[in-house]
Amino acid sequence: MNLKQAARRLGVHYQTAYRYVRSGRLAAVRVGATYEIAEHAIEQFIAQTEAAQRSPRVLEQPESLAALGTRGLLHDARAAYSAMALSPAGVFDVVADGLARGLGDLVVVRAVSDMGCLVPCAVRHADPRRLSVAWTQVETLARTASEHQERVALAVRKPVLIRHVPQDQLRSQTPPELLQYLDALGSHSLMCVPACHDGVVRAVITLSRDLPSRPYTTDDLAVVARLATIVGAAVARSGAAQSAWRRRRSLMVSLGELGDDATDRKYVQDLFAEDGSAEIVCDTDGRVVCANCAAGAIGEIDVEHLVGLSLDDLVIDGEKDGERDLLARLFVGELSYADAPRTVVTETGAQVRMAVHRGVVRNAAAEPRALVVVATPIPEPESCVRSYPSAG
Repeated sequence: MNLKQAARRLGVHYQTAYRYVRSGRLAAVRVGATYEIAEHAIEQFIAQTEAAQRSPRVLEQPESLAALGTRGLLHDARAAYSAMALSPAGVFDVVADGLARGLGDLVVVRAVSDMGCLVPCAVRHADPRRLSVAWTQVETLARTASEHQERVALAVRKPVLIRHVPQDQLRSQTPPELLQYLDALGSHSLMCVPACHDGVVRAVITLSRDLPSRPYTTDDLAVVARLATIVGAAVARSGAAQSAWRRRRSLMVSLGELGDDATDRKYVQDLFAEDGSAEIVCDTDGRVVCANCAAGAIGEIDVEHLVGLSLDDLVIDGEKDGERDLLARLFVGELSYADAPRTVVTETGAQVRMAVHRGVVRNAAAEPRALVVVATPIPEPESCVRSYPSAG
């Protein structure tokens, strides 16, 4: 349809429809001096407009840590982990906040970079003045007063608990620039807990007591150790998600260049990576037209048996309606990308929780041409060592 017909279809003035096209809100193909707008573009515009007017979904508010105690903190950390998509920062914040309020006093979460450096990601203290001093310590200088113990914990992949920190030893290990801050932020009890996943230390959680009257206990250590398993998994999950996003974008660009051949197996199968994430291309009905070997391996199924199946065929019964609804929103044009976890049932009946990243490939007229799916198993939190002291 032309621009005037599109304006009537949307119930707006011709000039308003023209502004939609010029701003990119309404997809159109320029033909000479005019624009042609496909029905799919109209449906996409309407879906996106309605979505923008909807009220956001209200999430259930969790109970306070004071009401739930340790179990509440573990619940909150798992909830943050379950909801994360690309960044582990939310998990870091929930863990650091909860520990600062529940155990105290200073809590620092540092990620381990690819070069082995400790990168501060979350710093918490109930006292705002001491929090400011703490940030000065961890952000201004490469070394901190607790780095020696943190390095020990990272090297042996086990927690370090010092119930009473010898003050002469503390001062000898503190960089001279930081000695001035020991009056405001002492360290009389210390624990450093490595956060691991897949045999690799991903981060370290450090807690420090300002005063000598309440040293940390093995029960305290057990709580932090359980939280560390979630932090380690969050770092691993973030890396996998970022890689999946890059693969999704790459596949979508390549399929876009294929045009009408975007769902032709003889062209698509050469685009897949053989190792790493599961990669699937579906037609505009959400049915698999091609997949890589990793997709078959996750489902414990020959990859050829995936062809022709709908995406909702691959997930458990309780998630089928949600998957159909999400695909409908993608194909109508309300969304172009959707990241939502799903539980996949393998050929042997086992269930695997997956982080699923979807993206719709469209042509210049906003018509959907293919659906790209990149999926990775969601890491299960695991300990650096086989067992920690049990939590109360």
